[in-house]
Amino acid sequence: MANLANQATFTATPTVHAPVSPAIRWSQLIALTLLSASIAISWVAYHNFQEPLLAQFGFEYLGRFVLVAQTVILLVVPPLAGRLGDRYRAKGGNSLPVVMAGIGIVAMIFMSVATTIAISPDGIFRWLFPVLVTLWLIAMNIFHAPALAGLEDMVSAEKMPVAVGLLTLVTDLAYSLEPVIVPIAQAIGAPVTFAAGGILILLSGILYRNEMRNVRTGSMQSSRQIKEISRSGFVMVFINGLLLGICMAFIQEILPNMEIVRQAVIGGEQLAAAILAMAAILAFFAGRIVVQLGWQNVFIPIACLTLLLIAAFWLPLPSWLFALVLGAFVISMAFASVTALPSSFARLRPEHKALGIGLFLAGTELMAGMIRLGLF
Repeated sequence: MANLANQATFTATPTVHAPVSPAIRWSQLIALTLLSASIAISWVAYHNFQEPLLAQFGFEYLGRFVLVAQTVILLVVPPLAGRLGDRYRAKGGNSLPVVMAGIGIVAMIFMSVATTIAISPDGIFRWLFPVLVTLWLIAMNIFHAPALAGLEDMVSAEKMPVAVGLLTLVTDLAYSLEPVIVPIAQAIGAPVTFAAGGILILLSGILYRNEMRNVRTGSMQSSRQIKEISRSGFVMVFINGLLLGICMAFIQEILPNMEIVRQAVIGGEQLAAAILAMAAILAFFAGRIVVQLGWQNVFIPIACLTLLLIAAFWLPLPSWLFALVLGAFVISMAFASVTALPSSFARLRPEHKALGIGLFLAGTELMAGMIRLGLF
């Protein structure tokens, strides 16, 4: 009987194992990745139709104004939206209200632009188009920073390069598909393209909301990591974005127009798209290498190496050496892409995450904006 009693006591008290949090919450990461890809595709469509639609409505003279407005909006709105997102996070919730408000406005404006283009109104009503375009630019930058700041709620700091590798793979591949997306957009026409863009943003936003609805702010951060940061390094975060933006601007804005590229068999736009695609694919694997080697915070040295390789393109290189430098640049760009965000997150206090990421995004756009305005 005693043995039975002991056995009963033993079996009645099973060992309870504490649940282990996953290093990456894949469903949430995939939702954020799809949202980022939707943003990329929307920008490709916008840049394709901007000049033709201004001409259609008789606003060719507003071309430079739109470029100035776009540059200012890309520099100012992301930090402001990030600050607003941080306020919502500080109240014990998350920044979903800011994200979904921006997504809802973007989808609505997309539909309004599609309708305006289809109707093509005359007189004073044609001013609807530049007004809607300006509102669209603002709304597109309202939700990006708060949504991207949510990355730290779904990925541990140690595994973040892996997550950023996936983000880079899908998002930059979307940008690299511009030579494919543009002919399709031109074939189906601007109204259908803008309507499809609105639907795409809305659906990806709803998926993101459903995945992030029950996420507790800062749930993937350890108290040790929080205590290690006495104050947020906003300047360095902006510089991180600026350095990455210079590298991206070189690929998209400068490289296609270089004399040595013009003499190549492949066109400049196609070469830029191929480089972006190869760097994106390599970034997916580079993220895993960075985690294995513990290189999460080595963005600055990698970015400096990438800039040195960019400078080498202006040297009188023979073809074989140009190809070698180009290959090294693609590899370096892949590693820069997966270390820029982790390095920036590591410099930010929890209460400043969205604001900091907004500054990072603003930094990435500064050089491209200056090039488009002819200031560099």
